[in-house]
Amino acid sequence: MSGGQNEKRRHHYVPVFHLSGFTKKGNRESPLFVFNTETGSQFESKPERIGFERNLYTVDLPDVQPDAIEDVFADLEDKTAPVVRTLCETLQLPDGDDYNFLMNYIALLEVRTPIRRRIFADFMEQVAKITLQEVVATEERFEGTRQRMAADGQEVPKVSYQDLRDFAFEERYTVSFDNNTHVRNVLDTMDAVLHPLGARNWSVIYSPETLGDFICSDHPVSLHWLEEKERGFFSSPGHGRLDTEVTVPLTSRVLLLGRFQPFMPKRIVLKSRLHLAYLNSYSSMNCERFIFSRKEDFVWFSRENKVADVSDFRRIIAEDRNRSKKP
Repeated sequence: MSGGQNEKRRHHYVPVFHLSGFTKKGNRESPLFVFNTETGSQFESKPERIGFERNLYTVDLPDVQPDAIEDVFADLEDKTAPVVRTLCETLQLPDGDDYNFLMNYIALLEVRTPIRRRIFADFMEQVAKITLQEVVATEERFEGTRQRMAADGQEVPKVSYQDLRDFAFEERYTVSFDNNTHVRNVLDTMDAVLHPLGARNWSVIYSPETLGDFICSDHPVSLHWLEEKERGFFSSPGHGRLDTEVTVPLTSRVLLLGRFQPFMPKRIVLKSRLHLAYLNSYSSMNCERFIFSRKEDFVWFSRENKVADVSDFRRIIAEDRNRSKKP
């Protein structure tokens, strides 16, 4: 990453080199279109100005520079960028160390986004609240916990059982976690998803310019079921599930698709806008807020089961907004 201290504080969760593949000219100095899926608005920007949050991976550890983790991520990006560039030029998957760089990069793309951070924070907050409620479920359990804390040399809070019980069950509080905890979760989760990503068989999918462009989102790695069917309320796709696939748009022309099936074609050239719309829909459904595209318009497959465009997206956003306002 280049620039001064202000630039280094911009921690990109979608790297500049990746976003550059969706610009008008395919480089970091060229603009791309940014579509807001919450409002339906659209604007132009350059890769370095989007896809980041300030100090997202900053750590506070003894004898460790605050940007140490960001520097590690940047080093992986620097090593992966030429691999992605060659892949997109040749439409061939890399092997050896280059393949390892690519898989590590995809794993990092999957777990480093702000939406993953918020999902983790929400889950951990619920765990913390449930744990506290279990501690005060009975006065005997509360006293037992206080005694164990004292025996372990921990500071015992001077609060009555009833006050703490009321506090716990009224839930008029939030639980937050420091950046060290979030960064550790990114690294642990990256390690967990890396092996199943590397075990998939990958196809390089090419969309001719005459057909249309791939889009990218602020959560570029999409994991979804191979077949839509009823699986129960709590069932969601996991990276180790055999009946799933992963899609990763690399540029407006090239997308990676990974499955566990043994005989995946190494290269696929799209011949139908319907297939392009399907693949773009994975990106649009997986995004948190922003969709990035080379052109102002793009195709996707709508919930109305048709090939749709940006105007359809805006219409559906407006319909959903109006529906939510109704009593």
